[in-house]
Amino acid sequence: AKGIVRRLVTNIINTGLSLESTPEESVLGLPEDSLVDWSEEVENRFSIWANSPEICDAKGYRNFGAIQRSIFREALIEGDCLVIARQDPVTSLPQLQVVNGSRVQTPVLEDTKNVIDGVKLDANGRHVGYWVYKGTEDNPDNEYVYIPAFGEKTGRRNAWLVYGFDKREDGVRGEPLLAVAIQPLSEIDKYREDRKSTRLNSSHTVISY
Repeated sequence: AKGIVRRLVTNIINTGLSLESTPEESVLGLPEDSLVDWSEEVENRFSIWANSPEICDAKGYRNFGAIQRSIFREALIEGDCLVIARQDPVTSLPQLQVVNGSRVQTPVLEDTKNVIDGVKLDANGRHVGYWVYKGTEDNPDNEYVYIPAFGEKTGRRNAWLVYGFDKREDGVRGEPLLAVAIQPLSEIDKYREDRKSTRLNSSHTVISY
């Protein structure tokens, strides 16, 4: 299982996505190739941000490519992974926080109207927020924090779920990679045990005439 997850992460994510700035001058009403220098500067700025763990990672130890690999790996194992875009108070640049999907839970003592498996939905089924459990196995508690999916002032998306595999149209949470394999594996084990039992029984059968 570990080998499968590692292979998928390596083959699909590898070094991760990078920015290629290609603005359409015709749509913007500008002369052709007038934004070449601008595009190069934007790509260089993004590259500096993406290769600076202390800037792009909320935990301060992964570059942008490593964050993408971590997100995809968690999504494969847990079924989904919550990503939160925060703003560094010093640089005012975006930082990404990765939250294990198992922490997105419906709180016990809060208003859980329109909340399914920790995800708050609007009337159209759009994700508008997420409840995140703050405790751990070693330090359990009943405290949850609500993360809005969109900024109150900007209206921009601040948090979203990344799925390991496609979910059903009306589904809210993803399905773990290993969950897909558990049933077939259990069937194989059952078939193996049945075959073994059949061989043992047949070897002790006495035929009389």
